[in-house]
Amino acid sequence: MTAPVGRRKAPRCIMPECTKQVQTRRLCKAHGGGVRCSSPGCSKLAQSQRLCVAHGGGRRCRSTGCIKLAQYKGLCLAHGGGRRCRVPVCLKYVQVRGCCKAHAKLQSEVNTSLTFA
Repeated sequence: MTAPVGRRKAPRCIMPECTKQVQTRRLCKAHGGGVRCSSPGCSKLAQSQRLCVAHGGGRRCRSTGCIKLAQYKGLCLAHGGGRRCRVPVCLKYVQVRGCCKAHAKLQSEVNTSLTFA
C-alpha cells in the first residue's frame, strides 16, 4: 500500500511579502482578489449571492422575521446562535479557540509561561 499523498499548498498572493492565499487574479482579498459586491458603487467583498453583508449577502438568521446575520447553527446571537466561552462560569461568546477574548488571553499567557519557564 502506498503512503497517503499530502495536501498541496494553496498558491500565495503575488504581491511582495504577502503570504495570504490567492482568491482570484492571483491576488488575496486584501490586494484585490475575491468576488466584489454586485451592488452599483460598492467595492466590498461579496459574501453570498454576489452581495456584501450590507446589501443582503451572507447567511441570515433562520428565526422568523429576523434579518440579522447568522452566527452559529443558523441563528443570530439574539436567538441563541452564539457559542459560549468554554470556561463554565463565563457567559461571554466565543472569540478565539473556544474562549472569549479574556480567557483566550489568559490561556495564552499560561501556555507561554509554561513554555519559557
